[in-house]
Amino acid sequence: MPDEDDEDKEKSSIEQVIPMDSLKNGAAQAMSGLSWFTSTMSKKAAEAKAQLEANETYKKSIGGFNAQLEKVRECWAEAGPKGHQDMTTPS
Repeated sequence: MPDEDDEDKEKSSIEQVIPMDSLKNGAAQAMSGLSWFTSTMSKKAAEAKAQLEANETYKKSIGGFNAQLEKVRECWAEAGPKGHQDMTTPS
């Protein structure tokens, strides 16, 4: 059985090769940076979304898209399960 002195020597040797404090500090800094990046990108995305939704051209185009999407949904509902296969299978 190894005694405690041998285990302490092994830990000391490993810590000399790999500076654990620096490694922990680096990991903490990386997490902090990732957190900042995520927060910043979320704010920027929310701002971009707000600007986009305020844009009249976007409102018109998305309105037209939604109308076309609704027509497709109606066609699929009318076709039923068998019709879905017919619509997706090439002729």
